[in-house]
Amino acid sequence: MPTAQVSDVPTLLSFADWRQALRAEALEKGIDAAVFDHAFSGIIPDPAVMKADSSQPEFTRPVWEYLDGAVSSSRIGRGRVLLAQHNVML
Repeated sequence: MPTAQVSDVPTLLSFADWRQALRAEALEKGIDAAVFDHAFSGIIPDPAVMKADSSQPEFTRPVWEYLDGAVSSSRIGRGRVLLAQHNVML
């Protein structure tokens, strides 16, 4: 049976630590520091978003229960129509 290693367990970061880690990654990928700093100036965590993120049904319900509620014949039909409509782009 596979087991998780300590390094596999995500670490919860403070927002400031998360932003600093994201900034380092962005700079590493060629984003100009001034662009990143401007984009994130004044950004603060939104508690409503944090609450919604932790209560998403795909993470709080068993997988088959989630899929039973998420997949329907009407969604499949709509997906097929949209695939045909946007086939070239996709």
